[in-house]
Amino acid sequence: MTVEVKSGRDARKATRSRERGFIWRLFVRKPLGAFGGVVLGILFITAIFADVLAPYGVNQVNPMAALKSPSIAHLLGTDNLGRDIFTRIIYGARLSVIIAVSAAILATIISVAVGVASGYFGRLVDSGTQRVVDAWMSFPDIIVLIVGVSIIGPGTWQVILLLGLLYGISGSRVIRGSVLSARENLY
Repeated sequence: MTVEVKSGRDARKATRSRERGFIWRLFVRKPLGAFGGVVLGILFITAIFADVLAPYGVNQVNPMAALKSPSIAHLLGTDNLGRDIFTRIIYGARLSVIIAVSAAILATIISVAVGVASGYFGRLVDSGTQRVVDAWMSFPDIIVLIVGVSIIGPGTWQVILLLGLLYGISGSRVIRGSVLSARENLY
């Protein structure tokens, strides 16, 4: 019996080939998902490199260029203060990514905390928690967001907090179900 040992170069080559195969299969089998991934990647790259990609400053005002139509100088035109709309969209991507990622992380933390507590302790804690979650989910998302912003005020961190709470509490039901099924196992 012979054991074949691959050199570092061969191992890296095999890994790269496997990665290329995965990416190729992804684009062939799930083209819409792959397209969505490409768009999301472009959005993340735009958000990270907004300072480099934007042709003007985000609040750079030029009253002489107010309300100009799209041109070579201003790809999407200017607003009523003469600010470049393309630049403002690029910087808006950064803010959107920050809010989305932060809210998703907060929602995950809340979902895990509420779901594990509800599923693990069971009985009275589970019943009470699930009634609160049911009541929370009975309100439309937009109404909860509007009321929440009117109570705690506008701002980036307030929106992140509200979105995290909104989707974290709703998502706790999935975590609770997983904890209940794991709790019933023999291990």
